[in-house]
Parts: sequence; C-alpha cells; structure tokens
Amino acid sequence: MGYGAISYEPFTRQQAHLKIIDVEEVEGKFEDTPKQVQVEFEVLGYEESDDDDGEWISHTFREWFGFSVEKKTGNIGISQSPKAKLPNLIKVTLGKEYTSNGKFEPSMLMDHEIRARVARSGKNEDGDHSRVKAETIMGKPKPRKEVEAEENKDFGDLDMSEAPDFSNLGEEAS
Repeated sequence: MGYGAISYEPFTRQQAHLKIIDVEEVEGKFEDTPKQVQVEFEVLGYEESDDDDGEWISHTFREWFGFSVEKKTGNIGISQSPKAKLPNLIKVTLGKEYTSNGKFEPSMLMDHEIRARVARSGKNEDGDHSRVKAETIMGKPKPRKEVEAEENKDFGDLDMSEAPDFSNLGEEAS
C-alpha cells in the first residue's frame, strides 16, 4: 500500500476576527529571529462567513511572531520597525508601552482578539499555510450591539443650542 500527498487548504480572508488560544515562546529558525512567539489562532468570524455558512468558524492555525536581535550587542528584544509583526500584535492587544518597557511576556497575549488580513504564506502568497499580515493587525471588532447603536443614533438628540457664531468670518476675509 502506498501513500499520496496530503494537500492543505489554508484559511485566507481580507478581514478575519481571530482569538489567541495558545501562546508559546520557541526557538527561531533563522539567525535574525533567534526567538519567536508561536501563536495559535481560532477563527471567530470573517467577512464572507454568511456566504459559506461559516465554514471556517472555529478553524485554528499557527503563526510565528519573531523577536529581533540587535546586531552589535546580540540582545534579543522587540523590533521597533512598523513592518514587524510582533510589535504590531503587542500594540493592538496590550498597548504600545509593552513594546519598549521590558515587561512583555508572551503569555500576556493569551485570550486576546484581533482583526487582520490572513493570507497564504510565502513571499508571493503561494504557500500552504495561513499567515497574518503585520500591517493589517487591528483591535477586535466592536460588539454588534455597539455597531448597531452607532448606526441608528438619532442626531436629533444632540444639543445644538451652543452652536458657534461664524458671522464674523466673512468680515475678516475681506
């Protein structure tokens, strides 16, 4: 009996709502990322979920967020590059101060939620794994009730009795 190849269809979406369900600090595979944070995400929602009956809801995938190494000293820390994934994830979940105050621990990411574009791995997005795109990491979506309340807000309730007086603007411009 022989075995054939197993194909894996990665989850990809322009915007997905993800929850961090497992976090572990692991050794990096590359010289410039000697340590990494391995994060397991669970898909909570995505834009097209109504179209495919939520086929990918509860799907999980792993992603790696690399620490940076300072070339001169060899110190390992959090990159300050706006293109780096780890600081973007930390800023959105814990706050910007955790990228520089030395208090970040990977376990602090546990149970946080984010929104992000999820693409295929690989330089040309042609790989076989799901990857979070660093520059698209945002805070978790607002609860549906908050969104509906904003959409249905009655602007007639706003107090406009103290409207500014702009009548003198025409005089100064002449």
